[in-house]
Amino acid sequence: MAAARFTITTALALSLSGLAATSMAQSETPKLVTTIPPLAAIASDVFDGVGETSLLIRNGGSPHAYSLRPSDAATLADADYVLWVGEGLETFLAGKLDTLAPTAVQIEAMELPGLTLLEYRPEAHGHHDDHHGDHDDHGHDDHGHDDHKDHDDHEKHAHDDHGHNDHGHDDHGHDDHGHDDHKDHHDHEEHAGHDHHGHNHAAGDDDVHIWTDPENALAIAVGLAGAVRPDLDADQQVKLDANLAAVRAAYTALDEEVAAKLAPVSDKPFLTFHDAYQYMEVAYDMNYQGAVTVSPEVKPGAASLRALRQEVANDGIVCIFAEPQFEPRAINTIAEGLEVKKGILDPLGDAEFATKGGYEKFIRQLVAGYTDCLG
Repeated sequence: MAAARFTITTALALSLSGLAATSMAQSETPKLVTTIPPLAAIASDVFDGVGETSLLIRNGGSPHAYSLRPSDAATLADADYVLWVGEGLETFLAGKLDTLAPTAVQIEAMELPGLTLLEYRPEAHGHHDDHHGDHDDHGHDDHGHDDHKDHDDHEKHAHDDHGHNDHGHDDHGHDDHGHDDHKDHHDHEEHAGHDHHGHNHAAGDDDVHIWTDPENALAIAVGLAGAVRPDLDADQQVKLDANLAAVRAAYTALDEEVAAKLAPVSDKPFLTFHDAYQYMEVAYDMNYQGAVTVSPEVKPGAASLRALRQEVANDGIVCIFAEPQFEPRAINTIAEGLEVKKGILDPLGDAEFATKGGYEKFIRQLVAGYTDCLG
């Protein structure tokens, strides 16, 4: 079943060689800097025995509010490659990488071939009619849930042409690489490309939380391998190719494991702290019913909290998921006195996952968060 999803080949990885800057001054042992633990985990699987991988955001930090330290600046200045999601997530790097990492090849995961991209779900914004006076048009009288189970309609972008002129891969076609199993029932419409919206968590923008689906993780791994391969010596290339083959096998097996574990709870309705898990929830047909806040930095107001309490009481919500990076005050307020469970989903993990094999551990802890609370 799931194996059909993972048809990205080594040939595609090789075709990505245009990502690498040929003028880059490459050290004998290439140095790759990543931003968040899931990316570091994927990179560690690809780069094991090839180069050095480092992580910027540790100890449960959030990319939404991270401030660079002097040591981070030094790490970036010494980097040969920087792998980040994009300016919609790591806002602290937006417009600064050319200065911070002047000799590094910048690999923006949101722009890699083979990704499935989904737009932010409008319902994630429906609970915020009382924020800053600018959400009045998001009336929540009916909680906006007429279409919550219609997330099969999420549009998928085929990524046919991103215009990456600065990396020389203008013509890399982005096939859907065999979405023949549990993803194809979502009927994602394909687009010939996707515009840059800034990824600012606004409805209609592409959701930046791409790493929660193992299929996208594989696409990132393939894109990374294609970017670094031309700069490696023959022995490093052999090791890289072996690593990529192992990643493909491991992530394919992981996809099958996740599908089996989530299937028994996929119909249980739940709320999340913010809409950070769409790629996993859509891939495995989870019954997401909305988010507590539009963004981790935006506190829900009194009207939103009342509406959410009514929703939990009336709509059979089984669980509300908090995140370890943020205080659960709003979730505690919503759940107080109601028959609803509280769980934890960690969309980022910690530095413990930023090692070889860490991506599988990260996904398993995320799956366990769902099953422990929804089961």
